[in-house]
Amino acid sequence: MTENNTGTLIATDESIYRVIQDNEFVLMVFESAECGPCQGLEPLLREISSHLSGFVAVATLEVNKNLRASRTYDADVTPTSKLFHSGEEVGSIRGYDTRRYYLRKLKEFLSGSPDSAAAARSAAIISEFIDK
Repeated sequence: MTENNTGTLIATDESIYRVIQDNEFVLMVFESAECGPCQGLEPLLREISSHLSGFVAVATLEVNKNLRASRTYDADVTPTSKLFHSGEEVGSIRGYDTRRYYLRKLKEFLSGSPDSAAAARSAAIISEFIDK
């Protein structure tokens, strides 16, 4: 598994399950190179990856090159972002609206996760930079 220039992990059909299982929290973003909103999301992913390092692993998957994973995880719209906790999906965001909306949804998903120090700390960190 490799990292891209946004500091996020790059998942593939072969590695997605391992990424989701090996991290307590994973924000998996299903994207495509031709998707304008996906490109608009990249700076925010870089910010999330930086601020939540050690709490939430951020990963991307190119849907056109990884059809099996895209179908398995019902990512028929790009971008589709899914938050996983201990291997289970706890939230999904289809498309990309605004930075504030995206961060609020992510915080909501983290806050609703089972009691976890990582979830509480991550939600608090998001609160600190949600209005920046």
